[in-house]
Amino acid sequence: MPELILLLIILFPVMGMTILALIQCQRSAFQAPSHKVIWMFMVLMAPIFGPIMWWVLGVNHRKVN
Repeated sequence: MPELILLLIILFPVMGMTILALIQCQRSAFQAPSHKVIWMFMVLMAPIFGPIMWWVLGVNHRKVN
């Protein structure tokens, strides 16, 4: 029973944040193509802080048309 609570409270929200950040990053256009790869790697390697960093810092690095 404690494992189920752990899954519901911690793991699923973290997975959801990571997936949403990856989708947003993948759909974004960057000035340098390597920036997209770096951001996606960062989101995957730091599952809690990566998506937060993407929403705070990464969104500002996208190309403005």
